[in-house]
Amino acid sequence: MRRRIYWSSDLLIRVEALRKENPTWGRWPIWLTLRKEGFAVSERTVGRILAYLEAHGRVESVAAFLAQARRGKGGEDPGGPMRKGSPRDTRWVTLATLSRWIPSP
Repeated sequence: MRRRIYWSSDLLIRVEALRKENPTWGRWPIWLTLRKEGFAVSERTVGRILAYLEAHGRVESVAAFLAQARRGKGGEDPGGPMRKGSPRDTRWVTLATLSRWIPSP
């Protein structure tokens, strides 16, 4: 049986706004901010609200945000020195490349 939603729309809107302003905040910092603003809510309820918002696509999860930030927000893998086709990529080592290091007889 699904759990009924018991939080107010004001609380839901404020949690969504806080998460969008601070995408790396989890339930504890949001809960602390809400308590300072006068909302009587538990940390666990804030976690449930965040799960609800993430499930409905209204906010992004912290893990997804951080992964996107590491990729440079382009969604593509930055590659680096070991990207495909790079001279350091072991798949592209040829005999001509190795001949510099192997002494000739």
